[in-house]
Amino acid sequence: MKRFLKVSILVILLIAISYFFFFDINNAAAIKGFTKSLKYKDSLVVVSHDGNKINNNGNPDIIFGSSIYPESTGGYAPNWPYFAWGKPIHNQEFFIKTTISESQGNSVWFWPPGDGHHHKNMNNPVYESYINHQPNHYPKSLGKLCAANNIYMGTIYMDKMLGYGTNLKELSRIRNLKFVARDLGEWNGFLYQAKSSAEIAKIKMNCTSMQKAYNEVLKAGKTVIANKISDKYPNVSKVATTSGSGLVAINYAAGFDYILPEAYFKNVMMYTVNVRGAAHAYDKKTWGLWNAWEWQTLELDLPPYGGDSPLRLLKAGINFEYISGAKVILLESGNFCVNTCEPNGKRFTKFETSKGTIAMYDAPVTTAIRKTWGECWKTIKKDEVKHGLPEVRTAIVHGNLDGYVGWFIDPNVPPHTPVWAQWNAGEEWQYGAIERSWNLMTDVFLTERGTVNGKRNRWLAGLPWGQFDVVPANIPIQKLHSYKTLIFLGWNSMTDTIYNNLIKYVKNGGSLFISVPHFNVPRDGDRKDVVDDTYSASNLFRGGDLRELCGVKIIGKGNQITQIINGNTKLNTLPSSSYYVANVKITGSSVNTLISADAGMKKPLIIEHSFGKGHVFLLATWEYPGGKDSEKTTMEKVVSEVLRSIVKKNRGDIFITEKNSDKPELNCEAIAWTNFPASRQVSLINTDMDHSHVIDVHLKGKIQTIEIKPDGKITDVFY
Repeated sequence: MKRFLKVSILVILLIAISYFFFFDINNAAAIKGFTKSLKYKDSLVVVSHDGNKINNNGNPDIIFGSSIYPESTGGYAPNWPYFAWGKPIHNQEFFIKTTISESQGNSVWFWPPGDGHHHKNMNNPVYESYINHQPNHYPKSLGKLCAANNIYMGTIYMDKMLGYGTNLKELSRIRNLKFVARDLGEWNGFLYQAKSSAEIAKIKMNCTSMQKAYNEVLKAGKTVIANKISDKYPNVSKVATTSGSGLVAINYAAGFDYILPEAYFKNVMMYTVNVRGAAHAYDKKTWGLWNAWEWQTLELDLPPYGGDSPLRLLKAGINFEYISGAKVILLESGNFCVNTCEPNGKRFTKFETSKGTIAMYDAPVTTAIRKTWGECWKTIKKDEVKHGLPEVRTAIVHGNLDGYVGWFIDPNVPPHTPVWAQWNAGEEWQYGAIERSWNLMTDVFLTERGTVNGKRNRWLAGLPWGQFDVVPANIPIQKLHSYKTLIFLGWNSMTDTIYNNLIKYVKNGGSLFISVPHFNVPRDGDRKDVVDDTYSASNLFRGGDLRELCGVKIIGKGNQITQIINGNTKLNTLPSSSYYVANVKITGSSVNTLISADAGMKKPLIIEHSFGKGHVFLLATWEYPGGKDSEKTTMEKVVSEVLRSIVKKNRGDIFITEKNSDKPELNCEAIAWTNFPASRQVSLINTDMDHSHVIDVHLKGKIQTIEIKPDGKITDVFY
């Protein structure tokens, strides 16, 4: 019996050795001829590896990398030549080597021949050959090379390739492959794109309440993950999405592990504050962004044709992501090939078809981009001595059931995208005053004041009041306490949990700004009632009895406001159709009327209620503070000043101002900055690519006046 066991064990060992030998020989051709910079070492040693962690201590390295597209003989320009993701003539192994030898980061993300179902019909010359040879070549051999060279690996838009999970699971187990995630791309682009996108996602588009509309999108997110991710491969079942919007929290709620928004679509800072705030709420340590810099800056000539300002723009955005705490920083395209060029090498300035060529790997433009990308990586590696997290003192609440995507979608401009993709639910679902309230965020906290070659720099924004987060309303109370100021702007449906958390937050010393309509509760017809201002006090949380939080009871809708009175100052007369004041009964002894409304008689408009260690500021309008027209109203101007006043009181002893001033204005509105308390360090970036700006940096009572140049680099000040 013992002899039989010995023979059996010997046979099993021989089979195992044969398997691993075959596993390597099968892919030997893929790595033949590589230089010493690309390592490849076989091993039969099983390495313990938890695929659900980026490294052993749970604190992720910074994942910094590029997109790798499948090769095409002679290059390939798709029928849409303004797209940035042209197919290079070099193969994928070449770009793994280049990532290492040219210091392009520590991560590569592989793309299929097309980025969506519609690309199958674009006569792509490499599509069929790619599909035919991928089971043996892609991404198995590429995964081995990444594992051997300690390169993080990810895939995007490869949801059709169900068979590759087996190979990557084996690589993760045996060779310690650092597989990050399968990115499913912009699966919920229907939230800001055409109606056809919502139809593909099978979204019900005639919902009767914000709760039902939210549930539709949440269900779609859970379904797409269930259909495309298999539990059979736990080491490679991490899933990401590249939603081009600020709707991050619902993706976390659906089950996505990583949210990597498409930065440079709108300004980089808008995405950063949204994804960081949601990651904080959901306790996600690894978050970051895809940078679609090449694709989204089409009106700027790429260097060397348009000077180096576009490269400084790229550098400034990447450096900002780093000082904001991003752990994943990815470049969608540009450093390996550029597909948005005319034959003479200049950029397309408008969308034209049947033209264009590819600037390949060794072209001046790609070489310049690669140099800048490498410089960013060098800065990050050198600067990793920064300790601790960025200080974030202010949070803006992305309210319960709010469908705002991060920018105002004008209902007068196609495709007229409605809230939560509710195309068939009525006009009240179009973006309006509710969503326009978010303009107060960009007016006060996220200021686009810089330029690039004389054009408005819509890709980067200053942070005159410092870093802030956009957090979901369901953020746990222990996370909420990390912020000094909490602001409600867009839609919110109040719940017991949110209300009770707000009471605890204020008692603990927080300052809260909130409006009467934020206390509406979920119900059928709620969107229409609020848009038309036809809701009543009975539709508010606890019937409008807000004594515990706000020190008042809401009786009902009052008269139209004709003037706003701040102390003894009468502000501009408001249009008669603009706002209504709520009838309120003050019940608390610690309630102070800061600003009044003259609606036939003086009535409280902005009320301060002090209790515990904190303060509540209630805007007693029946409508959301956003104007119903595109021009800024007097009400919005008043609310902007109130928000600045609240944040100023809570800004702490590290802040920036104009030179010889006590507040930030035009110069500061071009500066994005971060305070690192643990290392006593302030990092600043100029988002104006054309001009230097001189500001005062206040450092615990001391003032340092500095000039920040438009070079895209980080300026550090220590205290």
